Order: sequence, then C-alpha cells, then structure tokens
Amino acid sequence: MRTQLSTGDSVLLPSKGIILLTMERHAPHEARKVRRDRSSVVTRRWVSHNKPKRERTAQPFISCDVLYEYGTDTILEGMSEKTAYDLLQDLGEKELTRPKEDESNDTEGTESEEGVNVSIEPNEHGYGEEESNEDGSYIDEQGNYYDSIGNYLGYYDADGSFYEDDGTFYASQENTEEGEADVSGALEDTDMDGVIQKTEDEPIVETDESTEQALESPVAQPTRKLTREVRLLSPGIVEDEEEETEVKTERPPVPTRHPPTTVPFSPKTGVPNSPNQMLSPIMRMPIFDRTGRDMKELEDEAFVGASHVTKVTLSRNLFSSLPSSAIDLVNLQHLDISHNRLTEFPDVIPTFSQLVDLLLFGNRISTLPQSVSKLTKLKLLNLSSNRMTHLPEEISQIPQLVHLNVSRNKLTSLPSYISFFPKTITTLNLSNNSLSDIPRSLSHLNSLKTLRLAENQIQSFADQLNLPSLTDLDLHDNQLTEVPQCLSNMVNLVKLSVSKNRLKTLGRDMNKMSQLQELYLKENEIEEIPTELYELGELTTIDLTNNRVTSLSPDISRLTKLESLLLGDNKLSDLPEEIGQLSALRQLTLFRNKLKGVPQSLLQLNELNLLLLTLRQLTLFRNKLKGVPQSLLQLSELNLLLLSYNEIEQLGFDEIPEDCWSYMEELHLSGNPFSQVPLSSQLLSGMRQLTTLFLGNCQLGNEIDSISSTATLTHLDISGNKITQIPESFRGLMELQRLDISHNSIEDIGEDILEGMIYLQEIILSNNPITLKNLIELPFLSTLMDRGVVCYLDILPLEKNYAEVPPTIEKNEERRYAYTEMTGKRPTQEDALLIEENFTYTTPEGETKKVQLWGVFDGHAGSSASKFGVKKYPKALRKQLEEGKEGLEALDGAFQEVNRGFREAMDANELPPMERHCGSTGLALIVDREKRKLYCANVGDTRAVLSRGGKAIRLSYDHKPGDEEDRINELGGHVVGEVTRRVNGVIAVSRAIGDFYMAPFVTCECHLAEFDITEEDDHLILGCDGVWDEIGDQKAVDIISSGSNLYDSSVRLRDAAYLLSSEDNISVITVSLQ
Repeated sequence: MRTQLSTGDSVLLPSKGIILLTMERHAPHEARKVRRDRSSVVTRRWVSHNKPKRERTAQPFISCDVLYEYGTDTILEGMSEKTAYDLLQDLGEKELTRPKEDESNDTEGTESEEGVNVSIEPNEHGYGEEESNEDGSYIDEQGNYYDSIGNYLGYYDADGSFYEDDGTFYASQENTEEGEADVSGALEDTDMDGVIQKTEDEPIVETDESTEQALESPVAQPTRKLTREVRLLSPGIVEDEEEETEVKTERPPVPTRHPPTTVPFSPKTGVPNSPNQMLSPIMRMPIFDRTGRDMKELEDEAFVGASHVTKVTLSRNLFSSLPSSAIDLVNLQHLDISHNRLTEFPDVIPTFSQLVDLLLFGNRISTLPQSVSKLTKLKLLNLSSNRMTHLPEEISQIPQLVHLNVSRNKLTSLPSYISFFPKTITTLNLSNNSLSDIPRSLSHLNSLKTLRLAENQIQSFADQLNLPSLTDLDLHDNQLTEVPQCLSNMVNLVKLSVSKNRLKTLGRDMNKMSQLQELYLKENEIEEIPTELYELGELTTIDLTNNRVTSLSPDISRLTKLESLLLGDNKLSDLPEEIGQLSALRQLTLFRNKLKGVPQSLLQLNELNLLLLTLRQLTLFRNKLKGVPQSLLQLSELNLLLLSYNEIEQLGFDEIPEDCWSYMEELHLSGNPFSQVPLSSQLLSGMRQLTTLFLGNCQLGNEIDSISSTATLTHLDISGNKITQIPESFRGLMELQRLDISHNSIEDIGEDILEGMIYLQEIILSNNPITLKNLIELPFLSTLMDRGVVCYLDILPLEKNYAEVPPTIEKNEERRYAYTEMTGKRPTQEDALLIEENFTYTTPEGETKKVQLWGVFDGHAGSSASKFGVKKYPKALRKQLEEGKEGLEALDGAFQEVNRGFREAMDANELPPMERHCGSTGLALIVDREKRKLYCANVGDTRAVLSRGGKAIRLSYDHKPGDEEDRINELGGHVVGEVTRRVNGVIAVSRAIGDFYMAPFVTCECHLAEFDITEEDDHLILGCDGVWDEIGDQKAVDIISSGSNLYDSSVRLRDAAYLLSSEDNISVITVSLQ
C-alpha cells in the first residue's frame, strides 16, 4: 500500500501538540526531525515519508508555533490518522497510539492506490458538510474559487470553464475535444521553466516553484486544453524505472456554491490584511500577528468579524492608534502593542471585556483613562518604558490585576493611593525609575510576592512597612547604607538582593527572615558579618564578592544547607577550620583576598568534613598562597580549580590517589613561580576530562613534556615563560584548538609538531625571537593557513595578525606599552588592536609631527569590520591631520571616513557573505606628549581609562541602547530586553562602524574627549567590553598598578576578566605615561 502526500497536507501530532503543514516539494535526503522552535518566526523542516526507494520524496513543514499562529487545530485535508501515524514514525514520535485499521468496507479515512481519501470531521468553528467540498475548497456567488485556507485560485465562468489565478485556461468538459485525452501522450520537450520535459527513457517527476501553485489543492485538477503548455498538476504515481509513468489529471467537480466567507490575500504583502481574510469553514485564526513589520496603521476593516480572535500581537511597529474595527475583538484575551508610538491609551481597549494580558511597554503613554475599570478580567499590565511621571490612580480600578510592571519610567515617588491598588497584585516591578524612598502605604498590597525596586535612588524604607507574603525582593543598585529595618517583618522572604549599594553593616534583626535562601550583597562596603546571619539555616547562597570582609566566624558551620559561598575580592587573611563542615557546599570563591594558606580542615577527610564529596568549583586566584596541601587531591568532584597569581613554587603532591581529579575540566595555574610543570604525568593522565590548562606567566623552561599526557586538552596557555622550543611530545595533543606560546624565547618550531593538531584554530607566536625566514621555511605553515588556522605573530602581515604593530622588539628592550588578547570562550577572535608608538604625519606647513596612536576595535557578527577599521584608520587619520584638522576633529573625521569606506566595500561585495551584517565598536586615542594632551574618540562600548595617581578616570563613553532609548524610539526603532538591552532586539550597542542594516538607529557618531596629561598620570588602559563587563575602572587600575611590568600587568588584567567568567573576546592595551 502506498501513501501519497500532496502540497497543502497537514497533520496534527496529538501527543506533542505539533501541527505540520506541507508547503512545497523539495529535494530528497534533506530530512530532519521536527522540533518545537519558539525562537524562530518561520522555521521550515524537511521530512521524508516512508515510501519505497524509487518513490521517496521529501515534504517541507512549518514548525508548530507558526502553524498555531496561522490557526488550525484539526487534521486538514489529504491526511488520514494512519498516514499521520506512519509519518510520525519517521519523526520519532514513537509514543503516539497507533490508530486502528478500519475493518469496514467503507473507504472513508483510508488510503487507496490513487491517494488518500480522508473525511473531515466537523470542528468547533461550525464547519459542516453542507457548507463545503470534502477538501474544504469552495466558490463564492461570483464564481471565485478558493482553497481550504482562503487562497484565491481562480474563477469559473458561466459555461464551467476555469481560469487559474495566473491566467491559465481550463476548458469545460463540454467545450474541449481533448477532454478525455491521455495527457501523458501530449507532453512535449521544452526549455521553458515549469514545463515538464518528457523523453522515452525518463519518467515525469520534475517540478519547480511555478508548478507548486497547481499543487496547492489536494484534489485532482481539471484537464487543460492541450494546445497550451502542459504542467504536472498532481503528484502522480512514480513506479520503478522500467514501468510506465502514470499522471492523473482529471478535472474536479465544481465545488458547492455558498456565500463567500473569505477574500483573497493582499497582492502586495501576500498575507491577509485582517484575521477575517483567513477564515474558512475548516480553519479560523485565533491569533493575529503583525510583529516587526514597521506598519504605521492597520486598515479600518482589519478586525471586522474577528470575534474568534483571542490573541493580537502588534509589537515593534509604528502604530499610534488601533482601528475602530477592533471593537469586534469581543473575545480577545491577550493584546501586545509593545514598542510602538502610542501616546495615549487606546480608547477601544476598555471594550475588551475578556482581556487577561495587556502589554504596552515601549510606548509614550503618560496616563490611563478611567475606563480601564471595565477590564474586569485583566491580570497582567505591562507599562514599562513609557513616560509616566506618577503611578496612575486608575490602576486601583482594575479589580483582578495580578502582575504590574511600571519599570523604566520617570517615577520619583510612590503615591499614598497605592494602598487602594488591587490586593490581588502578587508581582510589582518599579525598577529603573528615580524613587528615593518606599512609603508605608505599600503594606496594603498584602498578597505581594515579588517586588522589583532595582536601579533607583532609594535611600530609606518606612520602618512600619510590612509585606508578609513577599518572597523575592530586588534592591540592587540603589543608595542604601544599611539593610532596611523593616525587612525583618518580611518573614517569608526567600530571595534578597541588595548588591551595588553602600552598605557598611547588616541589620541585627536579619535572623528573623528565617525562610531566606539566597542573599546577594556584592559590591558594597561591608566589613563585618553579624553573627545573626549564621542563624539563617535555610541559606543556600551567600554572595559577598567585592566587599571589605576581614574574617568569618566559626559559626558559619551552622549554615548546613549552604551550596554557594562567594567571598572573592575581600580582605580575608585566613579561614576558620569550621568551614570544612559545610556539607552541602558546591562552589567556593576566594579570589583576590590575602590568604596565605588553605585550612587543613577544608580539605581533610574526616567524619565531619563532607565537603570533599560535594565541592565542584574552588576559586583561590590572586591570594598569597605559598602552597596547597596534599589533601586538595581528595576533592574528588572538583571540575574547576583556579590557583592563578599566587606565590606557589610547587604543588608538592607526593602520592597521587587513584582517579583523583577525574572530573577536572579547567585548571588555572598562571602567574605562579613554577620552574617546571607542577603536575606529574600520572596526575595529568588521570584528568580524562581536562580541556583547559593555563600555565602562562610562570618561569617554565623546556621541561614541559608532561603536558602531553593530557590528550583531551583543547586550550593550552604557556605564554610568558622561558621556553626555547616546543617539545616533540606535543604531537600527541591532537585535540588542541588554541595554543598560546607567545612571550617566550622560541627561535624555531619543529617541522611537523603542529601538523598533527588537526583541530587547531589559533596559534599565538608573538614576542618570540623567531625570524620571518625561519617561519616561512616551515612546510606546515601553508597547511595551517589552508585549514583556516589563525596565526598571531608580530612580524606577520596585518591580515594574518589582526593588529598593526611594529617589528619584534629585542627581548631586553624596555617597552612603554604592552598588549595582550585572548579569544576566551568565544569560538572566534573578533577583536583587533591598533598600535602605533611612532605615528608620523606632515602638517600643511610641511612640518613633521610624531604622536602615539592606540586603538581597540571590537567586532560583532564577524571580524571584517574590526579588521577593516584597524587597517584603514591610520591612513584615514593621517589624511585628516595632513589636511589641517587637529585633535578631536581629525579623530572624528577618520571614523566617518572608515565607516564610509566599509559601506563601499560591502556594496562592492568585498566582504564574506556571512559577514554582510557585521559591525564593530571602535576607540582611537592620540597621545601627544609634546603638547601634553590626550585625544579620545569612540563609538560603542570599547573603553579607555586613565590612571591618575592611582585613581581611575574614564576617557570614553559607553554607547548602550538603554541610554539612547529616546533617540532610537523617535527614529522608529526599539530597545528590547530587560537584562541585556538591544537595538530592535539584535545589537547590544547603539553606535558602531558598520551595522548599516540597523541605520539610523545605530550610528557612527563619535563621543569625543580631550584631557591634559599631568605629572600624576601613570597609565592608560584600553580594552574591549570583554574586560569592562567583569571589571570596574578602579579595579582595573589597581590590577595594572600591581604588576611587575606592563606586560605582566596586562596579562593579569586579561586573565582576571577571564577568571571572572567573561564570555567574550578579551583584549587589553596598557600605555605608560611616565
């Protein structure tokens, strides 16, 4: 028995809630399993039906979410339940109950040799057999013919002849002598697209897009007049090669006439202008979606007769109002008009009596009308990112409101009438406003569970404030100097964030929050932890990163449920022995403290210390550790160990337990004075999951063979050592993807050491005494280049190096600058550095001038823009200066010229096809030592910081979408996202080189700044956002000041960003001003 699938077939997968719709034929062997994909707008999947080899064809489908939006909840024409089951076997839907075979002689719902004969059951929309053909197609009173989903196919004239939409004529049975002819005998060879070419040896199977229009109806099509070109009008049955090809093209009966219920799709857009245009006897759309179409208005009739619609999404358009026909949306439950240009609350909305969710964020609304009281079923109201200066009193008239979001407005205070707001509210978001205090009147919202007050200017809470149901309170980034006393009244609080405030102490009544599980206090000024905190027995997370804590109490052992203890960047000099009794601890971070050792109790196996069985991440970098105990090896579950930048000379592991550190994935030991690899071959070979090993900036010589014992390594950093040659044993590192051997003493590389590293993507050789002659004679170099391996070397051309730097400097020569970079956790390096210590130009008067030029360009969606900027910027700047422009004017002019040049390169198709939508932030800085001036220009979030007497001064400006939301909105764009805000939901910067498809929302307009160089000025720090997203300006200055030299300082800053979990490329330039 064969199963045929025709274009337009649909199938419901009940077990998964997935609906599939065949759209057009496609080449075989492109089968993929259909999965839900809510992130895509339209996702096509290709599935192959289970047919004999000669007959296997592929059918494309639209993903379930899109089909749901386009509206169907039933199995459509051309697909029986058994056919659906067979198809599901190909898709892996094994759990679906197989439909029973029809044991009767009735052919309804069964398959035949000619195809699938399916009956359509009446559905909830009232479709009945008396209103339509079996397949759902119909004609209106004027003779217009539509398929089951409202597509206009053509019309019938009075004598029954049919005219297809493209003008093709079908004669009636009475008016054609060839009506009964065998169509296969009339086919002729032709070169025209869409016409079937028949030869004696080949079956007729080929079709293209034009042919597919004829396949949209699953019923057989009428026979065409044979004096015209003949196209394949139905899938047909293709037998084995030696068999005849049969193509059936019988004319269908004229559909039953009934009054029209649809109109054709818009000829301009190809989509219906209203949901009513999609109505058909078997399918009615519950969803109307016009997201992101830059539409200014909907037609007045857009919602006529749309009483069936329950969800309308109009987000990211330019609407300033809703059409009057929206009054027909009597059953609407979800309305999204976010990111539009509404200045007033649409009058029609209060008529939506069934409305549950109303999303109006990203508009320009300042007030609400009294009529919102009619929204008696409304539960969610989002007014974020509007222009409200006060909370609308009308909110108190919405009786069933549960979730209210008024974040990112211009609120300065909370009114007293907030006490009359619905007591049903459980979530209230007031973040990103200008609130300074929280009144007692908020207590009347006694059902409130989640309260967001982050990024305000809050200094105090009313002492009598009591929210007994509150479980989640976010107060980060405010002006609090102490934990509000009233929080002790919130006995059901589970999560509390008071990070980025000015807290010096914690309240003594914190122990009353007995249900507290997560406490976030990072980036404050806390020096002491009160003993009351240790009474919170339900705590699972404490984050005290970046405070001034000097000690922990032995009472910390009472926190038996603690899983994460984050104490990095404090002033701890020791830890209590009792910390080893934290039996649930999984994560312990202690970086940037003053620890000189690790407590034996932390690592000593005994009855009380169950920590060894749970700890997975231990972070101890940037302390003063002289060594680590043997018992460290007993942390059997450890997968991340950070010991970088301590004073460890050797690890001193005498005995290696079996299977110790077998789960270790990342091991960071950089910045310690190791003279040899501190890990034995036995220990390394036991780390069967180790992928990342950092041993950079140590004192290693050539005795590094033991590293090759770890065959699973993908990232290896041995830069900044005293290595003169790469050992032969490195041939065994076949999984290696990135190798950094820069800043060593390597003069030559073995011929085939790297050749076997077939996965190698990046090798950094910079700052080695290797000569160009030695390099180009290496036979493997061309092989590496052919494989796309990126080689970083100062003496390589710009295209290979991504940075414009001078020739290699002699090893002992003192530098006044340093740079370092790493790909980090990104798959590719998209940063580029511009380094010209001696940048010369000639003034219009003929005088030769010399300045220093430094720059960082951070690409996104590819590296083309950043590489183009580094390559072209010096030439553009020299041109500006030689034309008589100075300082900031020259820097700005050079940015504009580079941007224009990049556009020209894109228009000339000089960029890789995959990078036509790429862009780059950029920063260029001139140091004019003669004039004692600094000139800085930047676009995007690449940053420059000046260290003046150890204090950080920012020279640049971060162009973030949230800071330019008004400008972007005025131009018709949108800023989307709560955590990372993006222009139109795509780009996380508002100014850049390139990104032309986002114009005018993303521009190349520079921020310009000029500074005097003073005697106190120490260093300049230039870096990409991979640095600054993790490290503040002052911390960066502190790290640079702590290094022994500029290179050491730069590496420390780079590694600190990486160890603090930067997910981006990381690039740093440091320049001495002394």
